[in-house]
Amino acid sequence: MGQEENWDAYLWPSDDGPGATMLRNKYGLHDRAALTQREYDETTDRSLELATGQAQLPQTRDTAHLKAVHQHLFQDVYEWAGKYRDVNMEKGGRPFLDYRHLDEWLGQSCEQIRATHWSSLDHGQFAAATPPVSRRSTMPTHSGRATGGRRGSFCSSAPAAVGSRWTSR
Repeated sequence: MGQEENWDAYLWPSDDGPGATMLRNKYGLHDRAALTQREYDETTDRSLELATGQAQLPQTRDTAHLKAVHQHLFQDVYEWAGKYRDVNMEKGGRPFLDYRHLDEWLGQSCEQIRATHWSSLDHGQFAAATPPVSRRSTMPTHSGRATGGRRGSFCSSAPAAVGSRWTSR
């Protein structure tokens, strides 16, 4: 199956005009704004489930863990939640990582997470270590719109080893 056929699994016509497409979704929505709002609402709820322990995933901190987080967050919205894409994509003329390299790239990102001694970091070191890990694990793989605050669901599990020795200020 070629790239064009693969896109059929991800896109369908949108109401934005002739030739416009958008992500296929479980709601049958063809209006981008409506989908954006619904996706935000659903993933916010699912993210809270992870943050509060209502939903628990094995904390393996590997690509299987990342896929499990993605599946949990987007399970109500997309059939392909938790699976690697099998097409190349771009946004605003900027290409994302070639789909054939996703597993390798994310595996390296997960290794960086595992190699960081989170429990030994003070507040400043933690603040410096977290953004590069977060950016590496998501930004080249798909759009910033789709990651936003949700990438924290995976990356926040990495420093969980810090435990309760820190309190919020």
